[in-house]
Amino acid sequence: MNRTRIILIISAAYFGAFSCKKASDNVASDISQRQEIVTAYSQIALANYEDIGLKIQILQASVDALIQAPSQATLDAARLAYRNTRIYYELSEGYRFYGGPIDNPVTGREGHINSWPLDESFIDYTRDDSKSGIINNPAKYPVIDINLLDSLNQAAGETSISTGFHAIEFLLWGQDFYADGPGRRSYKDYDHLDSVTSYPTRRSAYLVAVTQLIARDFQAIAQAWKSDASYPRNFNSAGNQDKSLGLILTGIGKFAKGELSGERMTVAYNTRAQEDEQSCFSDLSLEDFKYGQQSISNIFTGKYTRMDNTTISSKSSIESLLKTKDIAIHDKLLRAMDQAKDAIDAIPYPFDQAIQSTEGRVKVEAAIQAIRAEADLIVQTANTLGITIVI
Repeated sequence: MNRTRIILIISAAYFGAFSCKKASDNVASDISQRQEIVTAYSQIALANYEDIGLKIQILQASVDALIQAPSQATLDAARLAYRNTRIYYELSEGYRFYGGPIDNPVTGREGHINSWPLDESFIDYTRDDSKSGIINNPAKYPVIDINLLDSLNQAAGETSISTGFHAIEFLLWGQDFYADGPGRRSYKDYDHLDSVTSYPTRRSAYLVAVTQLIARDFQAIAQAWKSDASYPRNFNSAGNQDKSLGLILTGIGKFAKGELSGERMTVAYNTRAQEDEQSCFSDLSLEDFKYGQQSISNIFTGKYTRMDNTTISSKSSIESLLKTKDIAIHDKLLRAMDQAKDAIDAIPYPFDQAIQSTEGRVKVEAAIQAIRAEADLIVQTANTLGITIVI
């Protein structure tokens, strides 16, 4: 065998071994990135739910202040605390739709947290019936507490909602009959010395109980995401990376397509009905859309800004992993997310009037289409990563 041939054989063997080692290293790096994405997701979910709990504590304090000294100022402060709590809840919406701690079919509390549309007459008086609701029926419901409200929620039907954000929203704003803004419930509804409005003491008890209940629910959800709890231990376990990554992508994909662009926008767009607007008492729907969209972006990029303004940023994210796999899909999805955000921002306030006007409907339709395009690209992202999801 001549020297040249020997050198070629040795070189081929060397580079073959190097190539195999490089391929092996790439596989190991890919697995490591996926594990980091999943672990960071769990940590950010916990941080988000902890922040919601802290915001609810502020809401509870503002509710107590309203009840102790009813005034326009204390009512406005309670409304602001509700709004700030709602923002952090919307930032968590991408953690839904795959049977996780918030919406597990058996133990999940989502149905008690955010169900809508809500039949106002199930809770309190309405313009059409001054004696309606749990509050105005002491004979049937002598004691209003968290156990009563929890047991009644949707027991008589989907709209017989007694708990959650929208029950609190209704109690703070009342029905909305106005084109230029939200409902105008009077602070006198909580004035125990006022003889004009009925049952302010019972209404106060209801508002206290419903905020206590939502605080309890979010405390349980946060606890379920703690690192030593069973759900994250399984979610983050070695070998489960692709399964968990599939759940993450399913969550943001279903939220974008079925919930955000579907239930929250398309239904109201089609019916033009104010009752089909999610935050129909406070006119906060556009904020719901904005921060719900931000939830999708946060999860994709692995970033979250806490209520103290500190930012959690994962070293590896779905965004960074996708960039290494298919830069074209990566760039398309980032653009789609920006377009969805811009389209939501372009919808004129308030949403219940935007679905009525010609100009507003054009903007709403554009947002619906932008979010649907984003959802379709989330499915393509999963496929690119070797994962199949159905949204």
